[in-house]
Amino acid sequence: MHASRDRATVLHSSGVDIRLVKAPHSAGRRPSFVGDFDWDDTEARRAAANRNSAAYAPAPRQPGMDALFEVEYPGAEQAVLACRDVFIVWGAELDSGLTAGWLGLPAMNANHWLAVTQLWWDEPTPGQATIIGIEPRPNDDSTFGHRPVPAPSIKLKPRHAEGS
Repeated sequence: MHASRDRATVLHSSGVDIRLVKAPHSAGRRPSFVGDFDWDDTEARRAAANRNSAAYAPAPRQPGMDALFEVEYPGAEQAVLACRDVFIVWGAELDSGLTAGWLGLPAMNANHWLAVTQLWWDEPTPGQATIIGIEPRPNDDSTFGHRPVPAPSIKLKPRHAEGS
């Protein structure tokens, strides 16, 4: 296994590329996997989604099959094994410090994903300190460190002229 970094961290292992992806800050730990992700923002993400979409080509629907309630594609369980680009998506709530993570297969489809499954969801521990409900303070000199900023004491001394 080895890792690379070119605007993103990617782990390369046994022919699978695992890319670390941060969910949008505004989504916290609850990103919309349909609306919050767009692979057009970076060439590397778009290329990964294109590779998975090309690899995941399940057998076409058989003529005469009823498509109204079709959920599974014939051969999908084998086709998904050809997908080699995996994204670990993580999100965080700054006010609580809690995080969540998912494993997903990016794709170039309307949903942007072939599949997503949750890896973890932090729960607050009893007695865990959070800053929920505390109003943020403006970042100015009056609140820096919750105490006044010390003012330097400057005293000017006259220079003696050379030769005096």
